[in-house]
Amino acid sequence: MLKDLLLKHKLFAITGDNASNNDTLCDHLYESLLRQYSDRFDGVKERMRFHGKTSFVRCLAHITNLICDDILKDLKSGSTEEAKALLDNQDKKHKDKKYNLTPDHLPSTGKGAVAKIRLLNLWILRSDQRLQDWAKYPRCIHRKPRYDVKTRWNSAYDMIQQALDLQQEYTEFCGEHRAVKALLPTSNEWVTLHQLAYVLKPFKDKIEEVSKEMPLIVKSLEVYWELDILLNNIKDKVGIFKDLEPTIRDAVIAGITKNSKYQRKMEKHVLLFVAHILDP
Repeated sequence: MLKDLLLKHKLFAITGDNASNNDTLCDHLYESLLRQYSDRFDGVKERMRFHGKTSFVRCLAHITNLICDDILKDLKSGSTEEAKALLDNQDKKHKDKKYNLTPDHLPSTGKGAVAKIRLLNLWILRSDQRLQDWAKYPRCIHRKPRYDVKTRWNSAYDMIQQALDLQQEYTEFCGEHRAVKALLPTSNEWVTLHQLAYVLKPFKDKIEEVSKEMPLIVKSLEVYWELDILLNNIKDKVGIFKDLEPTIRDAVIAGITKNSKYQRKMEKHVLLFVAHILDP
């Protein structure tokens, strides 16, 4: 494509996610371009602007999502894959599909309130009858239970927010279905979900801002710095985050670690700093 459009020497950056094959791509492309161009002024070959991995800009929305993933992981939120495997095992074990689910069934990686809501939602979605029972509540008619998917950004936040919006419906549903009565979050766990949604909301806003508005590279540093300020405000209980539970604040430290990792990578890209000053 670069050859057909006569852009080989003009390429200066590639934006992608953190898949290892993107690093391979940058290395391979760099070596290929070096056969025809030089990456510095040498007076012999025409100069190119691509410098391999140091010209690889990582997707900001993807990094922001990874930060949220680490926060949820630290809170032992588990995963959809684990919840589906658990239900598959129970369905296979109980041919009549009649069994009770309790927090004891949850894997060690997912014992918290988020894991309970996810498992409950997946259990409802596995049966037409359960979905009909769910739809009996007026506010649930057009709102199927949600679950999170790794490749669907903000889906964990959306799942938590739906549960909070329909807390009364969840309470009534679990009261009428003995099989999942034990999965209803406790009062303290509902508080945790409220606070977690409060923490995740700014990240959702930032992901949507980056994804929908498609900002120029000149905005990259601003987004990184805003994420850094947000994470530290949460950790230090600044302003609106002053009443957060210690467990959520501790989980945010895992997010800070992830953010710091990519900030170090970002700081190696002179391109970002040049673009920040020389806005094209």
